[in-house]
Amino acid sequence: MSKTSREKQQSFAKSESQLSCPSVIDGMPRSVEELLREIKLYQFQLEIQSEEIRQARLELEASRDRYADFYDFSPVGYITLDGDAVIKEINRTGTMQLGMQRDMLLHQRFSQFIAPEDRERWHGYFQSVLKHDNQQACELLLRRTDGICFFAQLHCLRLQNHGGDLAVRAVLTDITERKQAEINLRIASVAFETQESLMITDSMGVILRVNKAFTETTGYTAREVIGKTPLLLQSGCHDVEFYNEMWESIRNTGTWHGEIWGRRKNGELFPKWLTISAVKGISGIVTHYVGSYIDITELINAKIAAEKSSRAKSEFLSSMSHELRTPLNAILGYAQLMEQDIPSLPPDQARRIKEITRGGWYLLDLINEILDLALIESGKVSLSPEYIPLHELLLECKMMMEPQATQRGIQQNFCLPARSLLVYADRTRVKQVLINLLSNAIKYNSEQGTVEVTCHVNSLNRVRVSIQDSGEGLPSEKLEQLFQSFNRLGREAGAIEGTGIGLVVAKKLVEQMGCDIGVESTPGSGSVFWFDLIVADNQPHDFVA
Repeated sequence: MSKTSREKQQSFAKSESQLSCPSVIDGMPRSVEELLREIKLYQFQLEIQSEEIRQARLELEASRDRYADFYDFSPVGYITLDGDAVIKEINRTGTMQLGMQRDMLLHQRFSQFIAPEDRERWHGYFQSVLKHDNQQACELLLRRTDGICFFAQLHCLRLQNHGGDLAVRAVLTDITERKQAEINLRIASVAFETQESLMITDSMGVILRVNKAFTETTGYTAREVIGKTPLLLQSGCHDVEFYNEMWESIRNTGTWHGEIWGRRKNGELFPKWLTISAVKGISGIVTHYVGSYIDITELINAKIAAEKSSRAKSEFLSSMSHELRTPLNAILGYAQLMEQDIPSLPPDQARRIKEITRGGWYLLDLINEILDLALIESGKVSLSPEYIPLHELLLECKMMMEPQATQRGIQQNFCLPARSLLVYADRTRVKQVLINLLSNAIKYNSEQGTVEVTCHVNSLNRVRVSIQDSGEGLPSEKLEQLFQSFNRLGREAGAIEGTGIGLVVAKKLVEQMGCDIGVESTPGSGSVFWFDLIVADNQPHDFVA
């Protein structure tokens, strides 16, 4: 009872006692006295009841507001549909799920929020709900008014109001995250059946799961390794420092990958390419490790076989080059002796002798290039680096190439560096690279074209020598083939002689000197071949050609 009700009752009791006092009712009939007392009593009772009703109404309204909040802000959507699936009521969560305000949602057909591919299933489900008294569930793809789709689970129950009209109460739950997790799980399941061996451990390194490829490569069954640690797979070929560096990388970057030796169940050792990734939970703490690897035994065997074949090829080329050079030197020697008698020989014989000499020198150049390539690939080429004045070296090469350039009408323009600029390199090999690039720039240039040679020193203590021609240029797809052995880019049948080896040798020589070589070309605008050389220590970097 409220405080106000108690006060009224106390007041009523006081008034009742006053009514019973003789001084108040003297001179009145007894019946009037009783009637007055009863009226007073009823009046106070009505006031008490009125107050109690008011208090009950306030409590009811407060309770209604509380339950309205629970209804509106529930984590699921509550929707009331009529027998035609028209929305009659919906809570706040439902409006947020469907992306529309409540007053706009009311009297809308719920089917308009079903994705087209699921509408037929929705109609069948709704008819089933109308026919049965039990609650039924269904998963559908819904589409909000802004076009965003989400997966939802519906629990619907048929009701009937006092007028006999059907209604359906629907509970709408957004299950997009669960569906995505299921999809990810299916993807992971498929990925787990890959040919790559997989192993999952907990944060302490205890094996939780392995795939079929793992059991095939190691010889262990899943039951034999689950609950164990990867220690049983260690080969003993790596020291403690190796594993310390591995785990340091995992701690710092979350992953490690590299070549490592493993041990099969039968004790056999095998090489593998292993990747270990740390998996972190929501708190950011590592919860699992995933290890994946491939057995690279065949790859290593193939690499060994290829290296063996390459060495055999290099040895063969080296041997054959020496064997061919001996008789060729004799042929060239006799041809040069015969050239001395050309003035006294008939023109036809003199022409043939010149062809023999030209062909002999071409073949000797080819043999020398093959020998260089064989020596480089076998690792037997030796370099003798020294301090070289680049200005002087470029002038020597220009003089050597002048006859060839004059014969084709090519203008050589050398923008030389300062005389004091020294590079640290093998003089003979640098000249060999320069001669090759200049020769190509002249051979593959346009008639009456130009060859521009420039030098630039950069901040990396390198000087870049660039040779630019005014020829046809090359498309990008052919640039990738330039430094392949015996590849003349389809010019084998052309009038210009070549072997397809010179650029390969030049590239390997530059790289062996610790520098880079490259090319830039635009069809119709010529090509620019460049290579870098190491600037000698304590050289200023303002030498620009």
